[in-house]
Amino acid sequence: MSIIFKKYFYFEKNVSRETFYDNTKKALIIKLISALTHYHYSLANFTFVNCW
Repeated sequence: MSIIFKKYFYFEKNVSRETFYDNTKKALIIKLISALTHYHYSLANFTFVNCW
């Protein structure tokens, strides 16, 4: 666990601005997709409950 943290910390300290923005974009896209799928599933459950 500490090795992963050290690697991540090292990466964060030495990362270029372009790479940082690229990683941030990827993280935001992943968050958006997960939020949309979560919303979709909750909406589907809500519809299913209402139908029955």
